[in-house]
Parts: sequence; C-alpha cells; structure tokens
Amino acid sequence: MFVPVMGRVGTEVNPDLVISMVGIISLVIKTNFLSLVFVTRTIRKVLCILFAMTVVSYILVLFTPLGFPYSGNPRKPTPQRSIIHHVERHFYDMAGQVEKHDQGIWHIPFDHVSVEPLLQHNAALKNAALADCVGDMYCGMPYYLPMATMMK
Repeated sequence: MFVPVMGRVGTEVNPDLVISMVGIISLVIKTNFLSLVFVTRTIRKVLCILFAMTVVSYILVLFTPLGFPYSGNPRKPTPQRSIIHHVERHFYDMAGQVEKHDQGIWHIPFDHVSVEPLLQHNAALKNAALADCVGDMYCGMPYYLPMATMMK
C-alpha cells in the first residue's frame, strides 16, 4: 500500500526508512495477537508453526528475488522515474529589462537515488553545472507546484 505512494514524496525522504518504520509498527501491532497462542491447548505446536512460517518468509525475502524490488539484470534494468525539460530562462528586473538569460537541461528526479545512476552512463551530465539558487525562488525554475522542499 505504501510502496506506490512513496514515489510521490520527493527525493528528500528515503522511502526505505518509511516502509521499514511501517513494517516495525505493524509487527508491534501483530505481536498483540500473539496472546491468542496462550489460549490454545497445544502451545508448543502453534509456536513451532509460527516460528517455521517466520523462518520461511525470511529465507524467501533474503535469498530469493522475491524480496528485492529492483532487477539486477542489465538487459532489463528497472526504470528510474524522472522528468527532463529543456529550459530557457529569462530573468527580468523591475524595469522589465532582461537581467539574465540562460538555458539548460532541467532534471527533476522522483527517486531517492536522484541523478547518481545517470552519471555512470551519460558523460554530458558529469560536466553539468547546477543552477544558481541565490536570490531566486525555486532556483528560478518554473515549478508549478510548491515542491522545492521535497526535491534535492
């Protein structure tokens, strides 16, 4: 339930931490139901079954591809979600004159890993300069939604 929603929280929140916290909270809530074990006649049998189910689920998650959300296959890599725009910016002063003019590629990542995987495969990104963010709201980029606090 939380995995698809975590893609919309921006790049500042590590989705792995949020999902692990949800898992820990659900584990604590589920341990309250463990008191039902003490109502049964054969406690040992029920505890053995619960322990076996826990061990099997941990083995499946840790040692099979079922627990890994990304493919390690280079032929079919997991896509990274991002938006890339070519932006031409014009900055005007109070008199309406062009104060500054520039253009470039605007990369808006939606994943926590941001631009690091792209740097390995694109030489032009390695030499790219970051936008000057001094004095301009949202670094002078045309954000339509107030997401600057959610993005790197």
